Amino acid sequence: MEDLFLKLCTLRSGESNSGAAAGRGRLAEAVHVAAPEPIKAVHVVAPVLEYIKKRHRDDLDKITEDHILIEEQATDTENITLIFKPCNSQVSATCVRLARERFVTFYQRVASNLHMKNVAIAPHHCKDLQRVFPQLLITPQSFGATVSGSSTHVGSLERYLQQNSPSSSDGQTSRKHEAPRPAGDHQLRSSSTANSEESGEEDEEHPNPGEKYAGASRTAYLPDSPEGRRVRVLLQRAFDLRLTFTVGQSVTTGENNVVTWNDIHHKTCLIGGPTCYGYPDPDYLKRVRDELKQKGIE
Repeated sequence: MEDLFLKLCTLRSGESNSGAAAGRGRLAEAVHVAAPEPIKAVHVVAPVLEYIKKRHRDDLDKITEDHILIEEQATDTENITLIFKPCNSQVSATCVRLARERFVTFYQRVASNLHMKNVAIAPHHCKDLQRVFPQLLITPQSFGATVSGSSTHVGSLERYLQQNSPSSSDGQTSRKHEAPRPAGDHQLRSSSTANSEESGEEDEEHPNPGEKYAGASRTAYLPDSPEGRRVRVLLQRAFDLRLTFTVGQSVTTGENNVVTWNDIHHKTCLIGGPTCYGYPDPDYLKRVRDELKQKGIE
């Protein structure tokens, strides 16, 4: 009997040890599966990032909060890759990931409202104009200067230059011509197809009937080419048929009961690429024609 008892105890001990080992194996496997994914890099356009660093430094500092490091890696002269890293070992990956998401949202908002314009002014006047228009970023160029900022502030600068341009001998105000834009997809002109939607009250076709909503004004850009002009006509038809806008939640701000795009994508920025609703985007005209076709416009 004693020999049988010892054999049973040994057998149970072996089962317990093997079960514990299997449990540790499952735990290790679970830990391996739950390992966090690496934080993805963010690809941005150099002029937009430069504008943010020069004119939105305080907002950028609020995103990083002194414990997130943003490392820049130049992809080429126009594009930059941003790597988000913790400043020390006490900063969790969750904090870094949250900072990255906040930056992407902020970057898209700035890029979608950013206008860049080449103006023919003497380079030595740039500093004086920068003092008059501190909200703008005025960068001297060989042809004059590149002005970056909101459409309102860029328009104010243009009116200022027109009013203060030198007069010719016949008393007529001499005209200043805008320097040509870079060649390629960036050679664009403004399209007025989807200009505005007035404030009003939601009806049955909207998500919250009876609720009031604020109006909105948008400017879209299309290539100044035969295909771009054809798409402009189609977009104007969509606007006339009330297919361009709807009322709902803004994907940019998260605000409810606001005028938003109605699944017909518009380019609201000249730069930044597809992620910032801008150019270059070689397939945009084809995609937007497909979107229009789905709504019966072709």
